[in-house]
Amino acid sequence: MPRNGQGLFTLAEPPFINGTATNATAMNSDLSDIATGLTNSIAKDGQTPWTGSQNANGHKITGLASGTTSGDAVQFGQFAPSVGSNGYSYLPGGVLLQWGRGTTDASGLLAVTFPVAFASTDYTITVSHTVPSAGSGGSITSAIIDSTIATSGVTVQAYVGGTPSTNRPMRWFAIGPA
Repeated sequence: MPRNGQGLFTLAEPPFINGTATNATAMNSDLSDIATGLTNSIAKDGQTPWTGSQNANGHKITGLASGTTSGDAVQFGQFAPSVGSNGYSYLPGGVLLQWGRGTTDASGLLAVTFPVAFASTDYTITVSHTVPSAGSGGSITSAIIDSTIATSGVTVQAYVGGTPSTNRPMRWFAIGPA
């Protein structure tokens, strides 16, 4: 029996004694157990796949490369967000979340620049307007200007009652491909 349930390796035969004849059957039994133990071990060069769950006993895996494909383990740093008024965070599967704030200019335009460029323009952005108090917003709407859609940002037009809304504080949230 090479290993018990706790991973301890023990020889099946008693120790051999110097100066005595070695029993071939006992020697072969121990060598067979050693070979089985080595065969069931995980090779450090990656030749051997895990065949069961690995108990790290409260320890962590270190020196891990960044995951790049489905099924890869990932580093915590791959999800480390950039938090603040304008920020971003990555999700598994190549999804990027981004958010920010800004104020419309004299034409009611808000140029949104993403903290990180999306992989494509297949993202969705929502915009909300802030008002000084309840009931003071009027009929506020916003529209994305189609010709400005880019992986690095977009321009939004804000309106109050159909008129461009100037100096309007706005918040935005975007989700799309990383």
